[in-house]
Amino acid sequence: MERKNFLVLMLVLVSISFTSCSKDEDGDISPSITPSITPSSISMYYNSTYQLNGSNVVTWESSNEFVATVDSKGLVRGGHVGTTTISASNGKNTATCNVTIIPKVILYDDPILEWGVSKSTIISKESHSLKSSSSSAMLAYDYSIGGNSCLLTYNFTNEKLSRIDVYLDLLSFTIAGNHLVERFSPLSIVGDIVMYSDGYTKDKTTTIVGLQTANVSGTELTYISYIPSKE
Repeated sequence: MERKNFLVLMLVLVSISFTSCSKDEDGDISPSITPSITPSSISMYYNSTYQLNGSNVVTWESSNEFVATVDSKGLVRGGHVGTTTISASNGKNTATCNVTIIPKVILYDDPILEWGVSKSTIISKESHSLKSSSSSAMLAYDYSIGGNSCLLTYNFTNEKLSRIDVYLDLLSFTIAGNHLVERFSPLSIVGDIVMYSDGYTKDKTTTIVGLQTANVSGTELTYISYIPSKE
């Protein structure tokens, strides 16, 4: 009888001991403690990975999965050139890391993709050398880098930006494809045009890009066109 009472007492004491332990003592995650991420900001190349270190983290999330994704262990994978924020949460509190995806290939600087803006807006934001503005419907800029000659034109319809054209030498065609794939997702090949977009889904796409060759005044060139996805 005494042995039975002793066992019952021990069970009660053990039960009290377990229920009085905090989640932190058990090694679990406590929502009262703010999660942390190190480092707080990173720069990484397209298609590379980086392991973030997190403590007291339950879930990981990227604010822009087109730019970079993050898995359940905090491993970040660079998707496309741009910036995003990685958030680590324990259900109550959140820590963040700013992620910048940088390109390996820079054939020319990224144009101003602000569809519908006026000619004066483009002029005020452009830092490249203006080659021509004689036409009310077009602005031409020198986007050459190093020995790569590049002419870029902003085209306007009803005084609103409606298309951007890029002209490069023919030998730049393959490099142009590498340049674009770091910034856009390949869509399809339509005839001799390689198509790209700036979103994984149709509702998130704002720009469509086409890469092809073109004959301009008897010279074969690499030709890239940017147009808004919704006109």
